[in-house]
Amino acid sequence: MATYQSLYRRYRPQRFDEVLGQDHVTRALRNAVREGRVGHAYLFSGPRGTGKTSTARILAKVLNCAAPADGEPCGVCESCRVVAEGRVTDWLLEQDAASKSKVDDMRDLLERVPLGTSGNRKVIILDEVHMLSQGAENALLKTLEEPPEHVVFVLATTDPQKVRPTIRSRTQHFEFRLLPPDVLADHVRAVISDAELGLAPDAVDHVVRAGGGSARDTLSALDQVAALGEVVDRAEPVDAVVDALCDRDAGAVLVAVADALASGRDPRSLGEAVIVSLRNAFLALMGAADTHLPSGDRPRAALVGERLGAPGVTRALEVLGEALVELARKPDPRIVVEVALVRLTRPDTDRTLDAVLERLDRLERGLPSGPGSGAVVPPAGGPVPAGADAGRDGPGPTPSGGGEAAGPAGGATRAAPRRGGGRGGGRGGSPPESRSGGGAASGGASVASARAVLAGVRAPSEPPPAGVDPVPAPAPPTLGAVARGRAERESAQESPGPVVDDSPPSPAPSGKPQAGVARGRAERSAPSEPPGPSVDVPASPAPASGPELGEIVAAWDGKVLGQLAIKVRSKWRGGRWLDTDATSARFAVDNEWHQRACEETRSDVERALSDHFGRRVPVAVIVGGAEGPGAAAAGASPDRSASAAAPPPDDDADEHIDPSELRDAGDAATGGVDLLMREFGGELVEGER
Repeated sequence: MATYQSLYRRYRPQRFDEVLGQDHVTRALRNAVREGRVGHAYLFSGPRGTGKTSTARILAKVLNCAAPADGEPCGVCESCRVVAEGRVTDWLLEQDAASKSKVDDMRDLLERVPLGTSGNRKVIILDEVHMLSQGAENALLKTLEEPPEHVVFVLATTDPQKVRPTIRSRTQHFEFRLLPPDVLADHVRAVISDAELGLAPDAVDHVVRAGGGSARDTLSALDQVAALGEVVDRAEPVDAVVDALCDRDAGAVLVAVADALASGRDPRSLGEAVIVSLRNAFLALMGAADTHLPSGDRPRAALVGERLGAPGVTRALEVLGEALVELARKPDPRIVVEVALVRLTRPDTDRTLDAVLERLDRLERGLPSGPGSGAVVPPAGGPVPAGADAGRDGPGPTPSGGGEAAGPAGGATRAAPRRGGGRGGGRGGSPPESRSGGGAASGGASVASARAVLAGVRAPSEPPPAGVDPVPAPAPPTLGAVARGRAERESAQESPGPVVDDSPPSPAPSGKPQAGVARGRAERSAPSEPPGPSVDVPASPAPASGPELGEIVAAWDGKVLGQLAIKVRSKWRGGRWLDTDATSARFAVDNEWHQRACEETRSDVERALSDHFGRRVPVAVIVGGAEGPGAAAAGASPDRSASAAAPPPDDDADEHIDPSELRDAGDAATGGVDLLMREFGGELVEGER
């Protein structure tokens, strides 16, 4: 019984023109043989099954052929038949460097190099040369650089990067390539016809797909199909995994993985097969499928690429590639593959930037973002679905005079000043500055909202009323603009009543500024304008009677003082309410410095009292004043009992604005004298020395 010979051995190329897909190598070698310019050392590198060893044997055959023709061996002489039949000869030495990689093995080989030969040239083939040890490579270097004239070295490797540069530099390097699918398909048909295998046409696509560009692997797959007699048409587990990835079905992908492992695949081989399928889809998307994929694989690759999209395919290749790297370091490789596939099917479980970009890409293409994504996409220009904005409160009714509206955090945010009428336009049109006692609004407030409030516009979080165009946010105010606005508001305020100063003049600080203080007091007492002609003014109706003194004192200690801003509260805490009349409520302080500080924020106090009582309550600030019923009712005493009864300062009630963000923040006062001048006014004059 004759021994069966495998197809890849039976149809091994015997001439340079029979080597498939490596014309750039065979043409150079054939020309070198024909012109007598054969080198002393060659390095053949490339994937497995691409013809490296076969080309080296053809070179050895033609160098020892009795009658070479045009650089090709004749194939009929004794030397040609020795190589074709695989017989041993002294002029062809083959050694596998993977199994004989030690320095002693290399020394044994080099000892036979100088010996004579029965042929024309001695050819030494070292396969998988990258597996040589460092000592063996060092032993080879000198002989490889200057071998005897009759010796030719041919080194073959699948990993040229591992070959030392000192070895590569001593050789002519030729790179072998994977075979195109069309070339392999034609070769398989020729082998089927010559071997009379009688297989169906669908076997060609199957074996070409299994070969992956390697002629040896393709013929080995053809041997297997020929032994079976047909191609078994069964669902591939890899196709089920890829289909589940396209459907974004995490359950289906886990079932497909379980079926693949039950059929005999290990996690690594399954992951590699899925990567191959995804690479085919990537080539189809990039328009390179016609030259890199078999004709039978192109429709499916195009379909998978269309379903996943370029971002999805790219991310799947990256995630699975990283998972395969982690397989060797994890106790259960199956879990690594399953977690990677679930991340791909459920982008909502992956918080990486690539996952977010993939979800955006699917939304742009109008595809669902997968189960459990929870994405709510309202129609363009349509209403927001119910429950989609559950955390945001709409603008509630504005309290009477409060100037506040419900904000995003459920707290209070300042509203825009009202146009025309009301307290918002009074006293120079200053915007209402009352604040809620809670700190919820300040916790969710932003610098942008604070800037909008300072500029007198609606906060970004508050929607504009129906029928009103939104007002664009102006530029941030400067510190100088704030100071000028305050000065203009003070100049527009009503002049307080006559000041009754029953207390002795307060002493000047000390030193030279005393003259300047006296001069400033004299200037303030002088009339600012000469009296003009008298003009008859029609009598205005008598104002409505204001609240009683007891009501003001009770409201002041119980609520109003605590609602004021910290800066305002600190200036008004040290005074006392004296009495009320039909025109105003009088508030007494100890000295002019305190009076001037209270005058700066009198509008805030009037607004707070008006908001509490629901009607306008003018306030007059005076210096001194006899101890009247107001003091007794207020419980005023030298220990400032009213100040002790006030609630503690609430830092959250004030605006959180960083002064460094203002354009001219460098002009702010920082020294002690500057702070006194800013808070209490006056003029600093140096006296005579």
